[in-house]
Amino acid sequence: MRENTLKKTLKSGGVALGTLMWDTYSRGVLHTLAQAGMDFVMICTEHSGIDYHRVCELASVIVDTRNALNEDTRNGSRAKIVRL
Repeated sequence: MRENTLKKTLKSGGVALGTLMWDTYSRGVLHTLAQAGMDFVMICTEHSGIDYHRVCELASVIVDTRNALNEDTRNGSRAKIVRL
Protein backbone atom coordinates (compact mmCIF):
# COMPACT_ATOMS: atom_id res chain seq x y z
CA MET A 1 0.00 0.00 0.00
CA ARG A 2 1.28 3.46 -0.91
CA GLU A 3 2.28 5.70 2.00
CA ASN A 4 -0.03 8.68 2.61
CA THR A 5 2.63 11.39 2.61
CA LEU A 6 0.09 14.20 3.07
CA LYS A 7 -1.22 12.63 6.28
CA LYS A 8 2.33 11.97 7.51
CA THR A 9 3.38 15.56 6.80
CA LEU A 10 0.37 17.07 8.57
CA LYS A 11 0.67 14.77 11.60
CA SER A 12 4.32 15.72 12.07
CA GLY A 13 3.49 19.43 11.93
CA GLY A 14 5.10 19.90 8.53
CA VAL A 15 3.93 22.09 5.68
CA ALA A 16 1.94 20.45 2.88
CA LEU A 17 2.33 21.80 -0.65
CA GLY A 18 -0.62 21.83 -3.00
CA THR A 19 -2.33 23.69 -5.76
CA LEU A 20 -5.79 24.50 -7.09
CA MET A 21 -6.84 23.33 -10.54
CA TRP A 22 -9.90 23.45 -12.77
CA ASP A 23 -8.95 20.97 -15.51
CA THR A 24 -9.65 17.32 -14.71
CA TYR A 25 -9.46 15.89 -18.21
CA SER A 26 -6.11 14.20 -17.92
CA ARG A 27 -4.35 12.04 -15.35
CA GLY A 28 -1.13 13.47 -16.82
CA VAL A 29 -1.70 16.81 -15.13
CA LEU A 30 -2.18 15.13 -11.74
CA HIS A 31 0.87 12.91 -12.29
CA THR A 32 3.02 15.91 -13.25
CA LEU A 33 1.95 17.81 -10.13
CA ALA A 34 2.73 14.78 -7.95
CA GLN A 35 6.18 14.46 -9.54
CA ALA A 36 6.73 18.16 -8.86
CA GLY A 37 6.26 17.45 -5.16
CA MET A 38 2.66 18.48 -4.60
CA ASP A 39 1.09 16.73 -1.60
CA PHE A 40 -2.46 17.45 -2.73
CA VAL A 41 -4.50 19.00 -5.52
CA MET A 42 -7.77 20.78 -4.85
CA ILE A 43 -10.16 20.69 -7.80
CA CYS A 44 -12.41 23.74 -7.98
CA THR A 45 -16.01 22.81 -8.75
CA GLU A 46 -17.70 26.09 -7.85
CA HIS A 47 -17.60 27.94 -11.16
CA SER A 48 -16.94 25.30 -13.78
CA GLY A 49 -18.56 22.30 -15.40
CA ILE A 50 -16.86 19.35 -13.74
CA ASP A 51 -17.25 15.78 -14.91
CA TYR A 52 -17.61 14.15 -11.48
CA HIS A 53 -17.32 10.65 -12.95
CA ARG A 54 -13.92 11.65 -14.36
CA VAL A 55 -12.80 13.07 -11.00
CA CYS A 56 -13.73 9.74 -9.38
CA GLU A 57 -11.64 7.90 -11.99
CA LEU A 58 -8.57 10.10 -11.50
CA ALA A 59 -8.48 10.72 -7.76
CA SER A 60 -7.45 8.36 -5.01
CA VAL A 61 -9.07 10.44 -2.25
CA ILE A 62 -11.95 12.89 -2.64
CA VAL A 63 -13.26 15.26 0.02
CA ASP A 64 -16.73 16.19 -1.22
CA THR A 65 -17.49 19.48 0.53
CA ARG A 66 -20.56 20.21 -1.60
CA ASN A 67 -22.12 16.72 -1.48
CA ALA A 68 -21.93 16.81 -5.25
CA LEU A 69 -21.20 13.10 -5.72
CA ASN A 70 -24.49 11.26 -5.79
CA GLU A 71 -24.73 7.50 -5.33
CA ASP A 72 -24.56 6.80 -9.09
CA THR A 73 -21.36 8.82 -9.34
CA ARG A 74 -19.77 7.18 -6.27
CA ASN A 75 -20.61 3.62 -7.35
CA GLY A 76 -17.65 1.96 -9.01
CA SER A 77 -15.18 4.59 -7.85
CA ARG A 78 -11.90 3.31 -6.41
CA ALA A 79 -11.36 6.63 -4.65
CA LYS A 80 -11.84 6.98 -0.92
CA ILE A 81 -14.68 9.52 -0.73
CA VAL A 82 -15.22 11.62 2.38
CA ARG A 83 -18.45 13.60 2.48
CA LEU A 84 -18.71 16.67 4.66
